[in-house]
This record gives sequence, structure tokens and C-alpha cells, in this order.
Amino acid sequence: MIYGTVTDGGVPTITLSIAERYWPATIDTGGEIMTQLLEKVLTEVYKLPPEKQDFIAAIILEELEDERRWDKAFAESQDLLAKLAEEVRADIKAGRVKKMGIDEL
Repeated sequence: MIYGTVTDGGVPTITLSIAERYWPATIDTGGEIMTQLLEKVLTEVYKLPPEKQDFIAAIILEELEDERRWDKAFAESQDLLAKLAEEVRADIKAGRVKKMGIDEL
């Protein structure tokens, strides 16, 4: 089970409990404080049974990983996107682009 609190300074802390053993931890937010909304959500999650906490944690972790993948893919594609945009501008300038409606495709 996961128990958590937020200090007066806005630093989130958790205690992980497995088989009656406890591991306290402070969450490194990189100097940022937790938002009130996130604090409210986590407070509610802490009240749930362990299997529901794990389910919600898995969803959050999956979303965070998905966001990292998108950020990485977008960052790595900037040169290609710039090249494609330049090609489109050149095609427009050269008259190789025909304006069409959706029904004309």
C-alpha cells in the first residue's frame, strides 16, 4: 500500500508498505512543488485498496511514458519536418500544387 503526504513546503512524500515493511521516500520534483489538484488526487488514491492504487499508478506511468515517447519523436523529427515544409513551399511557388476540396481528392 502507498501512503502519502505533502509537507507544508509542498514536497510530496510517500511511504511504501509491502508485507508489513515500510519504505519512506521523498519524491524529487526537481524543486517544483506539487499542484493542489495533484495533491488532491493522490490523497484520494491513498484511500483506495492496494490493487486499485496499483491500477491507477500503472495508468499514470503509462501516460507519462507515452508523453515522453511523443516528446522524443517530435524532437527527433524537427529536421525532417523542416525539410518537408521547405519542399511544400517550393512546390507551391513552382505551381505544382493544386488547391482542391475534400470531394476532389
